[in-house]
Parts: sequence; C-alpha cells; structure tokens
Amino acid sequence: MRIMWAMLLRAIIVIAVFIIIMMGTLFTMLAVVASPHFSMLSPELKTLVLLAIALVSIAASFFTAIKFAPQIGQLSLARAWPQETPQARAARRQRFLESALKEGESLEKGFALGNLATGAWGDIGDPNKAIGVFQECAAIAREIGDRSKEGRALGCLGVVFAAFGEPQNAIGYYQQHLDIARETDDRSGEGIALGHLGLAWREVGDCRKAIDFHEQALAISRESGDRRSEGDALSNLGAAWADLGDLQKSIATSEQSLAIAREIGDRCGESNALNNLGIAWKELGDSEKAIGYHEQALTIGREIGSLRGEGNAAHNLGLAWMGLAEPHKAIDYFERQLTIAREAEDYRGEGNALFNRSLALWAINERDEAIVVAQQAQALFDEIGSPHAATVRRKLKDWRT
Repeated sequence: MRIMWAMLLRAIIVIAVFIIIMMGTLFTMLAVVASPHFSMLSPELKTLVLLAIALVSIAASFFTAIKFAPQIGQLSLARAWPQETPQARAARRQRFLESALKEGESLEKGFALGNLATGAWGDIGDPNKAIGVFQECAAIAREIGDRSKEGRALGCLGVVFAAFGEPQNAIGYYQQHLDIARETDDRSGEGIALGHLGLAWREVGDCRKAIDFHEQALAISRESGDRRSEGDALSNLGAAWADLGDLQKSIATSEQSLAIAREIGDRCGESNALNNLGIAWKELGDSEKAIGYHEQALTIGREIGSLRGEGNAAHNLGLAWMGLAEPHKAIDYFERQLTIAREAEDYRGEGNALFNRSLALWAINERDEAIVVAQQAQALFDEIGSPHAATVRRKLKDWRT
C-alpha cells in the first residue's frame, strides 16, 4: 500500500510539473502575441514563432520528466517508507523467519539477492549489500536449524570477501563452510569449500596448501561424476603448479581441464585453461605460443561478457609481449587490464596491472613515471593484504639504488 501511494505521489508531482510548464508556455505565447513586433510579422512567421515556443515547451516537459522523475520517485518512496527502527527490523526479520519455516524458498530468495548484490562474484557488485544479505541468511538458517544452508551462506560470505580482495577473511568463512559440510555429510558442499580454500590459500601465497585442497576437491568431483567441478579443480591445480614452477604438471592438468571444458561447453572453464596453458608456455620460453593461447582466452572473455576473464587475458598478453621484448605493446594490454579491473572493482587485478605497467614503463626508460605507478600498486596491495606488496617494495628499492 505504501509503495502504491509512493507511485501515485510520483505521478501527481510529474503531472503538476508538466501543467506548470504548459501554463508558462501559454503565458509566453500571450505575451508574444501582445507584442507590437509580433503584429509586424507575416502570418507564416507568426505560425512558426508560436510553433517553436510550443516545441520548446514540450521538449522541456519531457526533459524534466526524464531528468527528475527518478529523484522524485526516490523522495516519494523515502517518505512513504521511512527508515526502519530496530523494532520494525526485528518484526520484519521475524516475519521472514516464519516464512522460512513454512517454505524453504525464502532462504533461496535471500541467496539470489546476495548473489545479485555480489555482482556475478565480484564483477561490479555491492559488497556491503551482499555481506548483509548473506549474514541474514546464515542467521536465519542457524535459527531454523538448517546446517546445510548455514554452511552455504558462510561459503558465500567467503566468496564476497575473496572477490573484493580480502582472502584472509575469506579463508575463515570457507573453513566454517567446510566444517559444516563434513558434519552434515554434504559431499557437494565439501568439494565447493575445498576448492574455495585452495583459491584463497594460493592468493595469500601458500601454493602447497592450495594444491592439497584442490586435490581433495578433484577427488570428490570424480567420485560424484561432476565433470564441471572436475574441470575447475584441474584448472586450479594447473595454476597452482605453475606458481610453484612445475610447468609440466601445470600443462598436463590444464590440458585435461581444457578438454573437459570443451566437452561440456564450459566457456569460462575453457578460458581459464587457455590462460593457464599460456602462462606455462611463456615460462618455458615460448612467448609466441603463449600469445596464441591468451588471444583465444581474450576472445572468449569478450564473447561471454566476463570482465575478469577479459582482464586476466589482457594481463597475460601484456606479460607475453614483455617476454618478446615489446614493452610498448605490453603497455597497451596492461592499460586495458587496468581499465577493466577498475570497472569490475577487482583490486588484485588493478594492483597487478599497475605493477606490470610500471615494469614496462621502466623498460622504455620512463623511470619517474614507473616509480609513481609502482608506488600506487604497492599502496593497493598493502591495503588488501596481498603478498605481492613485498615484491613491489623490493623492486622499488632496486630502482632507487
């Protein structure tokens, strides 16, 4: 009922503005007609003048409606639905709880809202809103004794923190999800939590621990016959093995992942596997082969509209061109990665783009700018608690000596 009144109020205000503008137009026309200069015009010019005034009035009315209707709507909704008091919030939460007890779909709606606020796990999302929704889901699941959904909500909280550059916080939530999944014998949830833990531990620099978690996740996916999860686990293992320098294992697992992704039509998984293969071949000294893999990944990222996928491919292409001693081409890709990372609020990607751009600038003797850009990267890595901050700090020390 309050929303109906808000919509009615919005319509009344817009109509009132339109009437005021039209009355102003009428008075303007009367004033023009009464002017002695107007009587000196030919009938054709008189018609044109009055028509011009009418058209300007109509345009002004449409502009006002388009420009200010949203603000008017927000104002009317704010008045129709005042800020919640603690008592009102408690009552609403109780109604939500009662609904959850009657039908399990209420929590599912909560998860959907949280996923929407996260924005496809980090692509232009609202972390505060997502955290609030998932915390609410976890609290309600706990109250109704649904351990499975409680674990799922905790895992989702971990994903939000990881997506916005806080892997240490994410690990705590993932571990809680894993504990609950094992307690309730939820093998699917266990595999998901293990995969997330592997990603987070790799992000904080412990690739051995990451590999252990990904191998456990791989075993569960094969046990259940879940080909998509199997491909994801293999892809994650490929990335972790590359970080540890075992490039042959990285290529072997990434090729298995690529085959599965193409078999089941998993375009995102295909892009990840291609990027992993490109990274491994670059480290083996074949930058041209690496560029071929990364260009395929970049194309897929654009086709499926994945900002992170496109940004990762641009990042890897920049590194490959650096490997071919082409820093000017590399800078173009690092700048593209930086633009995408900022649009997606991908703080880790933004830091990587800044640091790599600084390396390319140094290579073309733009040394003052390189130091400034590297300082920006260090500040961002420090802010999100990334281990890459130490790498940037060492490089800056070398440049200044």
